[in-house]
Amino acid sequence: MPYERLAEHLTDPDGSLPVVCLPDGSVDTLCRVYDGGEAPVTSRETFGRHVANGDTRSVRLEEYDRQPGGQAVNAARQAHALGDEVTLFGHLDDPLLTFPFETYSMGTPAEVTVLSFDRTDLMLSRTPPTIRDWSFASLQENAAPFRDRVERAGAVCLANWVTFRELTPAMRTLATYDLDCPVVLDPGDLGGSAAKSVHDLRDAMRRLDETTPVVLSANGGELRALAERLDVTPEARPARERELRTALDIAGVVRHEEAAALAVTDERFDGSTTRVENFDARSITRRTGAGDRFTAGLAHALGNGLGVEAALALGNSCATYFIEHGETGTHEALAEFLAERPAPGADD
Repeated sequence: MPYERLAEHLTDPDGSLPVVCLPDGSVDTLCRVYDGGEAPVTSRETFGRHVANGDTRSVRLEEYDRQPGGQAVNAARQAHALGDEVTLFGHLDDPLLTFPFETYSMGTPAEVTVLSFDRTDLMLSRTPPTIRDWSFASLQENAAPFRDRVERAGAVCLANWVTFRELTPAMRTLATYDLDCPVVLDPGDLGGSAAKSVHDLRDAMRRLDETTPVVLSANGGELRALAERLDVTPEARPARERELRTALDIAGVVRHEEAAALAVTDERFDGSTTRVENFDARSITRRTGAGDRFTAGLAHALGNGLGVEAALALGNSCATYFIEHGETGTHEALAEFLAERPAPGADD
């Protein structure tokens, strides 16, 4: 059972895995939405209908928290909580983005306003020039330890390609490094991306995968958008993920969703299609950032050689713990979480 294997690892970790994460960063302001009533709007769909129908002419936002954000930042925080030796290269020039692990800032973070709803948050982002103009070449020139940290890493997390299109040439350059670890890419929401950009991304992933295993981690909607741009036609799952992995020609494609996580991998991992059911969240504190915790758990397990089943189980556990508690689960907290809960699919 994957969760039993995972519980053993969390109870007695195998040691600290060097993990590198890049390149984003944001300051997230969490807000409740009021459209004239005394109670906040809890449904994104209801809010959208009111806006579309002209029923809502003004909106009041009530700030209730400010948190560090960004896909790479969230993944780094989860990796650190799992006991990994983390190095984060991000856009971190804000006092809120101070962490208990090694960081190198490349400029001003994005400002993100998160409109909180029951099921799906809505994020409004303001991107500073330092992010729009970021170049991987500049990172290599100005962050002296970068190549050293990457070449001794046990796992690398690349995130937010939709904002940082420079990750495409970055992967081509990383292919010239002496890498020997999984590189996990979470590209972000691909819905607005042009087909040519996605084809360029695919070519860069292939190039990097020739030197070290590349695993794409995304949710179902993101994979659907990717399939459309790569002319992958199957709608049924997991056929779509199998065809996507073949079209991308990389080590693995992973889909993470509330019900389950699924991986299609080549022979460098287990060369099969693997599905691991997820826990039912007993409460919902925050959803935004859960997928990034999944990615970090996936990278941690693959980097430690735990196998694909345990990697999906850890990703699920990290994501569900965050959804329920609104905070990043340490390996001790996750071990306790697993001890208290029946494994998904088991009899209660």
